Amino acid sequence: MSQDRHNATNEEYCFESLPKNVRQVGETMQGTRFFIEDYVMTFLRKCMGDKKEEGIVLFVGKRGKKEAQNCIFIYGAIVAECNVLDGKRALDTQKWQEIYQAVQTYFPKGELFGFGCGVGMWNSQVDQSIQAMQKENFPMEDRLLFLADLGEKEEKLFVTKKEGLQELPGYWIYFSKNTQMQEYMLATSPHKSMEGGYQDDVTQNIREVIHQKKELHYNKRNVIYGISSLLFLLMLLGAFLLFQSTKRIRNLQQTIETLSHSTGDVVTGSAIADAKDTTTREESSNAKAGVNIKKSADSKKGQEEKKKSSQPEKETGIATQEESSSPFFTPQGIKEDSGQTTKKSLEKIKKTKKEVAAGKSSKEKTTATAEPKKTGYRVKAGDTLSQIVWRQYHNLACIAMVRDVNHIKDDDKIQEGQFLLLPEYED
Repeated sequence: MSQDRHNATNEEYCFESLPKNVRQVGETMQGTRFFIEDYVMTFLRKCMGDKKEEGIVLFVGKRGKKEAQNCIFIYGAIVAECNVLDGKRALDTQKWQEIYQAVQTYFPKGELFGFGCGVGMWNSQVDQSIQAMQKENFPMEDRLLFLADLGEKEEKLFVTKKEGLQELPGYWIYFSKNTQMQEYMLATSPHKSMEGGYQDDVTQNIREVIHQKKELHYNKRNVIYGISSLLFLLMLLGAFLLFQSTKRIRNLQQTIETLSHSTGDVVTGSAIADAKDTTTREESSNAKAGVNIKKSADSKKGQEEKKKSSQPEKETGIATQEESSSPFFTPQGIKEDSGQTTKKSLEKIKKTKKEVAAGKSSKEKTTATAEPKKTGYRVKAGDTLSQIVWRQYHNLACIAMVRDVNHIKDDDKIQEGQFLLLPEYED
């Protein structure tokens, strides 16, 4: 026995106050009260079940002091091998020496307060043997006799009085550390060999639990890592889609702004040629009209001069009726007629010029309002293929047609100054 265990068993118990942690069994009684420690009751029932009639358990205890003066505390139990059916001859001198030696070793300064036993079947012979054993070994007052009928599973506690054995109506079980009883139970319990077929089930179970916890932790970590990776990929995909959407929105805004501020910058080669031809024809018509007007004026002027030079001078101032009736007879008439003719010619020239100018304006308006023939476009700075197609056709579905005609693979790679063919398209 180690030094610490020896000190624990040599510890003296002093019961000067009632225990606080108790449990009552049965009814409250007057007079002396009995308190039995929980370890003692556990050991008592175990021994009675194992030994039955082949052994008894002796109670070790002390009387209380001060506040616990009328109480008896049973805090120890010692097993003794004997046959309860032998009655008063069950415990001989040698048995008593062994009992006292155990009391001094494990319960120093303890006092014996009776015994307990268990029988498989209760009968009159058993009853007489136990009473004889009680009178022979514990005739003093306030000694306990604990009897258990193992067949009926009944327990009864008796106490000796002057009148004899009386059944105890109730007692208390209290709970404490009770190191002395613990040491005795460890000393008397059978020791199993640690060698041979020993299996450390507890250690194995602990290791299995630890292994399961590690696996669970590892699985949780993998799940968390997988979820984190998935969330990260979703964030990247969302950022990429947001960037693409922003880019498309900006291009659309740029296209709308260009369309709203532009009123038609598409100029085709045929439209320019038609405009030049129209201008040339108008200029030629104006030139011809001017020449004709000039020739008509010159011709009229020559005829007037010829008539004037061919008119015979009348020295006598006498004219015939035919001559007097002619408006060109006198030089004054000739002058008046020439002035009127010149005035009419000038008015006619002005009228012709106005008509020519009106015709030119009408042709310009007609040319401006007429739908030009769409054949090509020269790319300017800042133009995109979608803007050009929208201005030309007002339908972005035509972008594939323009791309195929001009052999364009990338819509964003058109250059400033590049000439694009724009074929005709009918809805």
